[in-house]
Amino acid sequence: ALTRDNKTFITGSNQIIQVWDFEQKICTHTLQNAHQGYVNAIAIASDNKFFVSVCSEKQIKIWR
Repeated sequence: ALTRDNKTFITGSNQIIQVWDFEQKICTHTLQNAHQGYVNAIAIASDNKFFVSVCSEKQIKIWR
């Protein structure tokens, strides 16, 4: 998921969420064990203040 200002990109994989500086192409944060299963989807709020992730274990998390 890409923020509206095109500055931050958030990715998810097997239990991991990574926050990237899109312009510099570097990972700024890694959330290990963010979920118990594979991260299926990430959505960023329109004001960029939080994002939501969903995993294969049907778990939803809100991140600030």
